[in-house]
Amino acid sequence: MKTGWMIIRAYYWATPVFLLLDLFFGIDVRVSAFIDKPVWRFAYYGFCFLCLGAIEWKPPIAHYVGLLESLTNVTILIFGMWMPLIVMDQQALNDQPIVNPVTRLTIINFLLAGGIGISSFYQCIFDINVRLSKSQPQVMTAESNDESSLGG
Repeated sequence: MKTGWMIIRAYYWATPVFLLLDLFFGIDVRVSAFIDKPVWRFAYYGFCFLCLGAIEWKPPIAHYVGLLESLTNVTILIFGMWMPLIVMDQQALNDQPIVNPVTRLTIINFLLAGGIGISSFYQCIFDINVRLSKSQPQVMTAESNDESSLGG
């Protein structure tokens, strides 16, 4: 198994650890975008558990599962960073006290989950392309036919 997939699988297998850190210590490493929305946060944890189950149960679809989860993860991260900044802008326009939504934990979450998400996305795209290129029939061209007739 490739190193990239080992890291991605380890990240999925770490989901129970992230969940326990969130539940018992309030450390939200995986889904800080939903920090004030526990229903959405735990729904995302459930989605991650489903992804883990899918890649372990049917390894051939792991590329597609990883692609779906990484797209979801990166989208959530982008909106999770962007929306509080919009709120901060609105606070300034309405002469309200401005609260900085970006904390160390937010940055750690963004870097960890974003890095894994982007890595997973590109690993999945690469593996899907390799798989598709292997399943494509080789087309004989006039040039390749001439080279084979020359013995080279």
